Amino acid sequence: MQVERENLAEEILLREYIRKAIKIIKNKRKNTQQEKIKEEKELRILIRKAILNEAKKVPKWESYGKNNLDVMLMKTNFLDALETGYKSLTTTNIQRTSYMKHITQNVKKTLNLEKAKEVPGGQTHQELELNEEEEINFDEDEETEEE
Repeated sequence: MQVERENLAEEILLREYIRKAIKIIKNKRKNTQQEKIKEEKELRILIRKAILNEAKKVPKWESYGKNNLDVMLMKTNFLDALETGYKSLTTTNIQRTSYMKHITQNVKKTLNLEKAKEVPGGQTHQELELNEEEEINFDEDEETEEE
């Protein structure tokens, strides 16, 4: 009976040691998993910042007009409105093609209005007015020098 009690006591101690070892291993695995998750979160934050910094770079084009057009289309809900209007036309394909044609014609019309403001020689009306003012100012300067 004494031998059985000693075996039982040893077995109980052994089970306690095994439980402690299992807890230690679980904690280590949990810590390494938490570290991986933390590293992944930090990496995601860095990637998001990099993407946002790239997106903030405004001048994509050499032309001022193209940059403004890009801002108008991408930074506003203009494209969303066009897409919603297009997708709401579900009766026939004729409606959708008509919608696309109307949008295209109106955009061309608006752009042609801007082209029409230009004067031959590549100058706009505003540039011509500035040149005329310079000429007038220049003529006035000459008259004051002659007196």
